[in-house]
Amino acid sequence: MPPTLGRVPVAFDTTGMERHDERTWFDPRTGDQVSLTYIGLVPDLPASLDDLPLLRHRLALETAEVGAIIEAHVVALGGVPAVLQLIKLPIPDQDTGLAFIAAFTLPKSNCSAVLRIQCTEGPMTGARETMVAAQVGFENCFPPHPYAPDLRGQLPFNVADDPSWDQRFPDHPLTRARAWAHRMIATARVDPQFAALPPFHPTEHPAAAPGYDTEPAADPSPAAQPGNVDLGHADQPGNAANLGLAGQPSHTANPGYADQPSPAAAHAPTPSPSPAQPAAEAGDVLHTVLVGLPIGAYLPLWQESGVTFWRMADPAAVRARLGSGMESRSEVDSRRFREAAMFSPERQTLFLMNRYRDDSGHLGGTSTQLTPATEEEAYRAVDDKALSELYAWLGEVVLSAVQRGEFVAIETGGWQVPMTPVVLVMLRTDGRAWHSVVETSPVPVGAPVWRDQQPAAGDTQVLASPATDQTIRASGLLTRFAVATWAMHPFQLGLSFGPNPTLEQR
Repeated sequence: MPPTLGRVPVAFDTTGMERHDERTWFDPRTGDQVSLTYIGLVPDLPASLDDLPLLRHRLALETAEVGAIIEAHVVALGGVPAVLQLIKLPIPDQDTGLAFIAAFTLPKSNCSAVLRIQCTEGPMTGARETMVAAQVGFENCFPPHPYAPDLRGQLPFNVADDPSWDQRFPDHPLTRARAWAHRMIATARVDPQFAALPPFHPTEHPAAAPGYDTEPAADPSPAAQPGNVDLGHADQPGNAANLGLAGQPSHTANPGYADQPSPAAAHAPTPSPSPAQPAAEAGDVLHTVLVGLPIGAYLPLWQESGVTFWRMADPAAVRARLGSGMESRSEVDSRRFREAAMFSPERQTLFLMNRYRDDSGHLGGTSTQLTPATEEEAYRAVDDKALSELYAWLGEVVLSAVQRGEFVAIETGGWQVPMTPVVLVMLRTDGRAWHSVVETSPVPVGAPVWRDQQPAAGDTQVLASPATDQTIRASGLLTRFAVATWAMHPFQLGLSFGPNPTLEQR
């Protein structure tokens, strides 16, 4: 038996979602948030629903101030004319990541209802854009906006946002938002009392809202949980800015999945990628991988199912990229991040994505070819020369990291929360001078240099030297000595980065 809509403007399917309050729902699996708003004021949509080209043009101009409009359509939601906007916005107070919002505005002559979903990127940001760019060419990623060709806004119009890519990226927040919108068009229902209100015309300005009762009514149907949301602003839902990130419940607010870079890191140079071939093609399966230590010509890639080994076509280029602060990252523990990439096993291509967008909103990267290798083959190739190159490279990585205000940890690799053994390197100060500090656990008993130091406190030993480029680079050699005492192979290790707590306390 269908639910009684009563005085609630819209009833819609909330399967799989949890109710935060009477006005908001969220998906515990993804953090996606759905809300329903009734506003008893004249809608400020900038044009009539009967003039879609003009409406799209003006909505694009409005949205450009805060983000970018991807699509705008006039649709029927429960038989009532509605404007569907699909927009993208930067996530507030974060240097990376976008939020994608699908919003239905049901305008009447002097009131409106807005049903919307907000889907945000998680730890891996920009994967869709970079993989599409690798296939179509970076120079083809940003055509003129179809609704306003001369528009230059907060975010660029991107071909990666086209729905034709949704099947390739089924878990992407844009795909989720678009799929939700299509489901709402098919299943949502509107209160007949609201549907019968006088239609919206932008030239009409009634003095007061109708006496439409907005108190929520009980809906016994578990498949349609209607609600009524006031997100705390008095502005009109027609304005794109008001479709932005507001009123998040505590379950999803400020998830902390993006690390906070130093000012220098935010302006890290972006290479001009020109891969010899696309990083992926239609039908490829793309995997998010954590990148292990590049030793000699071999590179371990960590998936949640385990580690695989690959021979690099250009080891020097990969080493130049990793540890430089440019590579995309994924959080493996609180404020502890690993470098991540996208991998296409079918094409044996690793796509190394940039950590930050440039001033035009472009998120680039570079690709490199790999050849599958066995674990035995990779291990056999680790000789003294390969290890010397590894730890010399590590010294440069540490120097680059401390200049960005970060620590570096050499510890157990993969997706699991890192555990000992560990070597931790960062700058610390005694209030008078800065020191390069290398801390290891367990104590590297008998290791060169380490054995000449003062007895360790507990299971940890610390070396400190005046901070110079030379002493900071020496952390690579000190790490080699410590690792040699562990019952672990360097291929089992990974690098973690995070903000230097000493700097944060100052």
